[in-house]
Amino acid sequence: MDDFVPKDIPSGVILVTKGATAEQVLFAFPHKLPLPNSFVMISERPPDLEPEVNPTAPPEEVPEPPIARIYSDDDDDDGDLSDDSTIDLRELTQSKSVSPDRNGRRRGHEDETPEEEKPVLVTKVEYKKERPSESVQFGISTPMLAYLLSSSNEHPLEVKVDNIRFAGFPKRIDHLCSDYGTFPNFVSVVFVLPACAPAHIVESFQNLSRLVASAINFEQTRCNYFQQEALIMQRVHDEIDSHMHDVKAPFEVILNQSQLAQTLREVYDDLRDYGMVNAFINNFVEVGFCLETQAMTHAGLPPKSRQDLEDAIRKIRPYHGIILLEETIPSPDANPALKLFLNHCEPDKSLVGISLACGLPLIQVLMVVRHLILWGRAIVIFPLSGSNVYSSATDRQLPLNNSLTEQYKEYFPDYHLADVLSQFAPPTTLSTFIDNSNADINLRNERTNIICRLLRDQLIMQLHTFVYLMPPFQTYTRDQNLIDVTLPPEVIERIALVLERIVTMSRFSKYRERFAERLHSSCTVLAYSSLTQEVSSALDMFYDLIPFLNGNHHIEDIMFRTNRERGDIIRILDAFSPLHSSLSRPDFLCSE
Repeated sequence: MDDFVPKDIPSGVILVTKGATAEQVLFAFPHKLPLPNSFVMISERPPDLEPEVNPTAPPEEVPEPPIARIYSDDDDDDGDLSDDSTIDLRELTQSKSVSPDRNGRRRGHEDETPEEEKPVLVTKVEYKKERPSESVQFGISTPMLAYLLSSSNEHPLEVKVDNIRFAGFPKRIDHLCSDYGTFPNFVSVVFVLPACAPAHIVESFQNLSRLVASAINFEQTRCNYFQQEALIMQRVHDEIDSHMHDVKAPFEVILNQSQLAQTLREVYDDLRDYGMVNAFINNFVEVGFCLETQAMTHAGLPPKSRQDLEDAIRKIRPYHGIILLEETIPSPDANPALKLFLNHCEPDKSLVGISLACGLPLIQVLMVVRHLILWGRAIVIFPLSGSNVYSSATDRQLPLNNSLTEQYKEYFPDYHLADVLSQFAPPTTLSTFIDNSNADINLRNERTNIICRLLRDQLIMQLHTFVYLMPPFQTYTRDQNLIDVTLPPEVIERIALVLERIVTMSRFSKYRERFAERLHSSCTVLAYSSLTQEVSSALDMFYDLIPFLNGNHHIEDIMFRTNRERGDIIRILDAFSPLHSSLSRPDFLCSE
C-alpha cells in the first residue's frame, strides 16, 4: 500500500441524491479525470466457461472469475466512455484446482506449461450509455456511483472500490415543498479519498459531509434551497439527454449555473490548498472545518491527527505559552473572548499571564488555546525567558528544496538560516543569543523575532532540566556519632523523615545507609553557614520535592506543582546535590 500523502486529499467531491425509486449523481468535481490503468469496475463471467457451482452444494475450490477492466479508446482526458467503448476481460487460464499459498492467497498449482505459452482468454462486453448525460467519474460510471453511494440511513458512509475510498454522511431532507413535484428525500456530499487513507481521515470527512448536508437541510427548511438547486442540476441533465447541450460533461454546465455546485467546488479547493473550510451555504449558513493533517502540512509542520493533537492538549499546563502560526483575524461574529485573547497573546506570556492580562478565566483561556491548536493556528511553547536554553532541533525533517532558506532570507535579510542555527550548537541561552546584538534595541527585537520564527518552524527546541533521585556511588567512613552530636535534634528528626520518604517513594531501599550518610553530611555543611531553622526549612522543602525527582518533571513543572520560585528550588537542589542527578532534554509536548 502506498504511503498516505495529506496534500493529495480529497481527490474529488460528489453530490448524490436518493429518492423512493431512484438515485442520481447530480454533481461531481473535478469532472475530468483520467481512468486508472487497472481499475476494477464490474465482474463478468464469459458464457463459454463452466457454469458456477450450486450454492446449496458443499463448498469447493473453483477458479476465480476474470476481472473486468475499463479501457477507453478516446485520447481525451474527460474520462467519458463513448458508445463504441468496450470492457476487455483478460485472464490467464489456470488449472481448476486452486490452493492457498504460504501467505493464504489463492493460486493455481504449478504445471509444466511455460507462462508465455498458456492460452489467453479475451472476452469483450459492449458498454452502452443509457443516457447521454452519463459519464465515468473516478473510473466508475455515474449510475454505478449513484447506486454505491446512495443510502436511506443517516449513518456514516464508507465505500472502498479498488484504489479509491468514498466517505460521506447521508442526510434526510426535511420539509420538501410539494410545489416542486416529487423530489429525492436524501442527499449526501461524498468525498473521494485514496484507499490508504487512515481511519481518522475518513471520520473527519464523514463529519464534514454531515456538516454540509445539515446546512443544506437547514436552508431547505428556510427557503427551499435544496429543491431550487436540485432543479437547476436536474434541468441540465435533462437538456443534455435531449441533446440540447453540445457538451460531454454535464457537471461543467452545472458548475456555471448552480450556486451549490460552486460552493462544493470552493470546499474542495480550500481543502486541497489549506486544509480548512470556511464556506457559506446559500450565503447564509457558515460551515467551518479543519483537516488537522492538511492544515499542519500547509503550515510547514509535520502532520498530526486530531487524536494526537487532543493528547497534546491534555498535557498543556498554565505555565505554557503559545505562538501563532500565522496572523489570525477573527470573523465579525467571532466570540469576544477570542478577540480579547489575541490582543494579549505574546510569546513571552504564559497562559496564566494572558488570563490575568485579558481578565478571562483560565479555563476559558485554555478553551481558546484548544480551538487555535485544533484549527492549525498555534503551537505550544514555553514563554520566552532569558534563562531558556535552546538547541538545534535533531529530528526536524527539512524540505529538499531551499524554500525554508528563502523564507528566512525574505523575513530577515541580514541573517542566513545556517548561520543562525549554528549559534545553537552547542545549546545556548536566550539572553546570550540576544545580547550578541550589542544592546541595540532594534537588533534585540529582531533577534527575538528570529527566536519566535525558529520555534514556530520547530528548527530549535528548548532544553529543560529533569532531576532524578539517585543513590550515592560510594559510602563514607565518617564518625556517625560525631555527626549526630553536631546536628540539633530537630534536624536529626527531619533527616529521618526525609530518609523514610526516599525509601518509600523510590526503589532504593537497599541504599538506605548511603542516603543517610549523604543527608547527614549535606546538613552538616548547611549548618556551618546557616541557622538551625534554615536547615530544618531546607529539609522540609527537599521533603516536598522528593515525589518529583523521578525524571518525569522538569524545573518549570516542579515550580507549578509546588508553588515555589525557581531560585528556591535550585538552591535546595544544590544543597542536596549528592542525592540526585540532572539531565537536560526537550519537553516532549513542545518538541513533537
